[in-house]
Amino acid sequence: MRSTDRSDPIDVIRAHHEQLRTDLMNEVEELWRSLGVSAPDTGTSSRGAAIIDLIRGQIAPHAHAEEDTMYRAAYQLERLRPLVTGMSQEHALLFDLARDIEEAETVLLQARAAAQFTTLFSAHIDKENAILLPELRAAGVDLDDVLGQMHESFRAFTGDHGTKSVTDGPDRATTIQVADIPLVVDTRQAGTHSCADLTTSAFDTLAVGQGLLLVADHDPTPLRYLFEAERPGQSEWQLVTVGPPEWQAKIRRIA
Repeated sequence: MRSTDRSDPIDVIRAHHEQLRTDLMNEVEELWRSLGVSAPDTGTSSRGAAIIDLIRGQIAPHAHAEEDTMYRAAYQLERLRPLVTGMSQEHALLFDLARDIEEAETVLLQARAAAQFTTLFSAHIDKENAILLPELRAAGVDLDDVLGQMHESFRAFTGDHGTKSVTDGPDRATTIQVADIPLVVDTRQAGTHSCADLTTSAFDTLAVGQGLLLVADHDPTPLRYLFEAERPGQSEWQLVTVGPPEWQAKIRRIA
């Protein structure tokens, strides 16, 4: 993901997007071809497993690296918050579709879910290429630095240094011990109360050094960005469970 020369970081990221798109489309095309050599309503295809391997090994780590770096930078800019919040939600939808591919009981269901995944993924990276990256540059964000951080986050997520596992998510914060978490905030049945309202209210009751466990039915990363923007230096986050269907994050008050 990192360039070894002085290439434009936007060009490097776009090229990586195109490689992911090409690899995905090739695998999905092979899956659809397999419909011609097997009964579409019985059994599954090894091509579906190949798509899941691509998602787990490349696309999901890339998405988490984006959340950890590029999206975090974008969330500091008020005009980009709605865009990056929506794009983070698209990541969650992509992971839902990946699960549909993995759990499909027939080749036809695999192929349909894979086609939906490809359509959404392609539209998603087009928005990053055409809107998000130019907006970050226009705002003066150091994209060379972002690219370097993405590279390190990708390697950490995939365990290249043995520092992270897939279920750890993209956060590289100091590990927060479970024994330090006296409060559980479950927002899955929040009703009229938003996840942000419930979490911030609970956080305000904590003394410095105390923590809470946030349980949500969506990725809480945008909420973390909100904390960093509105309460800088007050909290430490560790994403410990990556859904769907459930996300869990440990949040410690440090100031």
